[in-house]
Amino acid sequence: MKPELVVDDRDFQKRMTMYEAQANAKSREQFERNVKDVFDQSQKLVPVRTGALKASGHWDIRDTKDGVEGSVAYDAPHATKVHYGMTPAPGAEMQPAHPNTSTEFGPSGGLYLQRPLLGKAKRYSQAIADYLKRTVGR
Repeated sequence: MKPELVVDDRDFQKRMTMYEAQANAKSREQFERNVKDVFDQSQKLVPVRTGALKASGHWDIRDTKDGVEGSVAYDAPHATKVHYGMTPAPGAEMQPAHPNTSTEFGPSGGLYLQRPLLGKAKRYSQAIADYLKRTVGR
C-alpha cells in the first residue's frame, strides 16, 4: 500500500463558522453605537421651540434577513417640515437644543438627521472595521 496523506478541513471550517458568528455579533455592537451616535448628534442639532420635536426623537436597531438595520426618527407632526424646510438663520426663533454646545455640523436647524449621518459616514464604517480588528478572534 502506498503512503497517503488525507487532509481534513473540518476543524478549519468550524473555526471559520465561529469567526463569522463572532464578526457578525461584534459588527452589530459597533453598528448600534454608530446609530446611537447619529441620534445623539441629531439631538444637539434639532431645533427647539416647545421641545416636542426633540422629545419625539428615538432610535432603533433590528435584525433583518440581510443583516442589521438601524433607524433614527422624529415622530412629531412637524418633524418632516422642520427637517427639510428649514435652514438655520441668525436670530431665528428656535434655539439650539444645547446652547453653548457647538457641533462639527453647524448650528441647530434643518437636516438635523442628514448632517451627522453623511458627515460621519466614513468614520462609522472605519469604526466597525477597527472594532472588528480589535475583537474578532481574540
